[in-house]
Amino acid sequence: NFTYGVVPTITSVTPTTGQAGTRVTIQGTNLIAPGQTVASVLVGNIQATITGQANDTYVVVRLGEGVEGSADVQVIANTGAYALRRDAFNYSAVPQIISIDPSSGQLGTRVTIRGTNLVS
Repeated sequence: NFTYGVVPTITSVTPTTGQAGTRVTIQGTNLIAPGQTVASVLVGNIQATITGQANDTYVVVRLGEGVEGSADVQVIANTGAYALRRDAFNYSAVPQIISIDPSSGQLGTRVTIRGTNLVS
């Protein structure tokens, strides 16, 4: 006899946008079955670091480097069973400072910072 278990489901990902290093909470139902553990979490096929307790209703992770754009989120149990939510997260571009002018000054000196993706 074969018994079907309940289907693991990711119900929310918070926040839905971020970059490498962002702390993300994934909530769901039956993410793992009794006796199982969360083996890994993938965001856009990139391994995220589990940063705290992980159970059948939530897991908190810190993101690794990702490619800008929409990403699937996957919680994988030690048995290989998984929950998947397509396009649940969006990797945003990493801000880059190109120049700071002037490079020194006194209190009150007006400073101009130029770069890319400084505002999301």
